[in-house]
Amino acid sequence: MPPCAALLLLDAVLTIGTDLDLDVVLRRITESAVTLVDARYGALGVLGEEGKIRQFITVGMDEDTIRCSLSSRSYAASRTWVGSVPLVG
Repeated sequence: MPPCAALLLLDAVLTIGTDLDLDVVLRRITESAVTLVDARYGALGVLGEEGKIRQFITVGMDEDTIRCSLSSRSYAASRTWVGSVPLVG
């Protein structure tokens, strides 16, 4: 890992861990991920018990892009670019 990337990763870990409020931590994770990969925008979908997105955290996205990403029509496609985490248990 290049030294610059290691410093960015360390900064991300320290920044994320400075607060215990879940909403703040999730936003910081999303912001750190965008910074670490030098992306223009990023999103993190939090699934509820029913398997639907309960919370959608975005960084660098305008309202139209967010609305389009959450529309029922584009949800299947957005799962691909947003990514998904296997549910265990």
